[in-house]
Amino acid sequence: KPSGQSKKASLAASMR
Repeated sequence: KPSGQSKKASLAASMR
């Protein structure tokens, strides 16, 4: 399962 993309999206949302 692609957990890398999910983590990246979470990080981007947190940074915003």
